Amino acid sequence: MTTMLLPVRLAYGLTKGSLVIGYRAGRLAGYRRLTVLGIGIGVGLLVAPVTGRELRDRIRDAWDQWTGVTPLPPPEPAGPARAPSAADSAGAARGQGDRTPGTGAAP
Repeated sequence: MTTMLLPVRLAYGLTKGSLVIGYRAGRLAGYRRLTVLGIGIGVGLLVAPVTGRELRDRIRDAWDQWTGVTPLPPPEPAGPARAPSAADSAGAARGQGDRTPGTGAAP
């Protein structure tokens, strides 16, 4: 029976914790200031000149430059897998001798 009450207890604890944190933040900074800050963030997001993806990319690039980390290349888009055709394998076998430098074999 304790296992069945775990989600209820967890939800109750998380709700209580978030209310306590919100109350303390309101007492510390003032409810009017928090409300104005929230409204300012909302208006800023509504009138932003770039999309969220572009903004995240800009922030990531700026962070990488600031920390000196070189970013990883973007992942290749996943497309449908295609089996190699007979023409692909024949072309690869034909051009293979041309692309292997330093073998010393005559063409």
